[in-house]
Amino acid sequence: MKILRKHLLLYTLVVLFGGNLADKSPFYNDALTQNTDFSQNENSIDFRLPTAIIPVSYEIKLISNLPDNFKFIGFVTIEALVKHPTNNITLHVGNLNIEEVTILEYKNDNFLTTYDNITEKFTITLPKIITEGKKVSIYMKYNGILSDNMLGFYKSSYLDEDGETKWLAATQFQTTHARHAFPCFDEPRFKANYTISIARNKKYKVLSNMPLINSKTLDPENKIWDTFGESISMPTYLVAFVISEFDSNYNTDSGTNIGVWSKPSTIEQTEYALNVSTALLKLYKEKFNESYALEKLDMVAVPDFAAGAMENWGLVTYREDRMLYDPKESSALAQQSVASVIAHELAHMWFGNLVTPEWWSYLWLSEAFARYFQYFGTAEIEKDWNMAEQFVVEQHQSALIVDGLESSLPMTREVSNKLQLEGIADTITYNKGASIVRMMSLVFGTDTFENVLRRYIENNKEEGLAQPEDLWIEIINELEIQNIPHIDIKKAMNSWTTRPGYPVISVVTHFSGQLSITQERFLLRNLDNTPKNIIWSIPITYTTQSESNFYNINPKYWMTTNRSSRNRIANPKEWVIFNVQSSG
Repeated sequence: MKILRKHLLLYTLVVLFGGNLADKSPFYNDALTQNTDFSQNENSIDFRLPTAIIPVSYEIKLISNLPDNFKFIGFVTIEALVKHPTNNITLHVGNLNIEEVTILEYKNDNFLTTYDNITEKFTITLPKIITEGKKVSIYMKYNGILSDNMLGFYKSSYLDEDGETKWLAATQFQTTHARHAFPCFDEPRFKANYTISIARNKKYKVLSNMPLINSKTLDPENKIWDTFGESISMPTYLVAFVISEFDSNYNTDSGTNIGVWSKPSTIEQTEYALNVSTALLKLYKEKFNESYALEKLDMVAVPDFAAGAMENWGLVTYREDRMLYDPKESSALAQQSVASVIAHELAHMWFGNLVTPEWWSYLWLSEAFARYFQYFGTAEIEKDWNMAEQFVVEQHQSALIVDGLESSLPMTREVSNKLQLEGIADTITYNKGASIVRMMSLVFGTDTFENVLRRYIENNKEEGLAQPEDLWIEIINELEIQNIPHIDIKKAMNSWTTRPGYPVISVVTHFSGQLSITQERFLLRNLDNTPKNIIWSIPITYTTQSESNFYNINPKYWMTTNRSSRNRIANPKEWVIFNVQSSG
């Protein structure tokens, strides 16, 4: 009965605090939580691309017909490297009509093309094997239609101050929607360089990831061709462009040319976003010991945008109410929403963009850090908002509810088809992931953990890809540099990231002063199904009535068995509080 009462107590606390308070927080869903449109009967199909050929660079040319119609014409040349001998080139093509395909090195050869409309794989089969180390140039001409579902390359509109409809085009490519704008290797591990040119009507302005380097009137219809500089290596889901009649404001105080864009009637409401982003770039540069990687950063308030925001490198897009703030009309909650969403998205410039999770299975390496700095980055520029306390209620406690279900999934999980990809952007990836990041910061110490993050970025930015193992290695290295004794870090952290759920700790105080401590998985219901053989590596923290020290969150020890005991108190009648500051 003692254990049952403890379970019921934990359940009550979680529901009351999570339900009553978290709902009052700014509601923020980023791109991943909003863009799934997959059917539910494809869970047995493998959607992964082969790795025999990998992209090196893309040259993308698009002709926009706005505002006359919503069709576009595209040309893409992909320079690719053969990693293993093959006669097949397989890439992704979405809702596009392919007009022409040429392999420039084999343009005199006949080849076959096939298309799977479920996996969206487009395969070119050559008559001869291409040997390892060779480069191939894949040229494709195609056409498409701007979508109206706020995914891929899509159209949007608004009414100007005269009541006239204004059309624009924007992109939303995460997770698998770049293929609807240009044929590509649409997986995060296939990072490449991009050179983008867009033809537009004279009244429009075009933005992309990189700065504009050239504008020429070359088209017989008198359109302007805008060409942008070659990007650094990045995955397809971060490519972006916006075609609009927006106005802008700029600030260079951070050392980066930051531009904020919106429809003309709301441009005065971009000042706060400009100030916040300037402060955050300075903060993150110092915190991560790594400058923002690009020359410029544009942020755009898009009238029709399904997500809260999207971290496109150099061109971050936002829902209007996540970027615009009117100090005369907007609420304090709206102001916090703007600041915290910008903090989230700009953290992605390092976690996700510079160092990209190798596959969606490790999405938390991007989203958990962004969600963490959504609070703790904001806390450093708006010090009166109690963001650390809000985190516990809005993120930590909400994660406890979801992770207390039998159906919960681990942070690191299998993602091999669209059904699994649909489920990856969940409370576990975001809220639990951020809570684990917070736990690491608290138990290892803030300074130590910031050194870990700096090492993680520095040692993985060249390849630009990472797995959880890379983070564990940097924790171990930093602890050893500081001569800090430690347990098996990989085993400890995997116990939290590779399995669902979390432990509940039961403590019995004996008259001798000894503490008997046990752990088991916590379940909100079906307690009879509680597994008995799962062990977490738990950083044990507690304080006593006589100590009353709620500031010391250094673990007394790490519990790595299902039972342990401690001799700790002179007066067994004193109260003992475990998990100080909800640090575990």
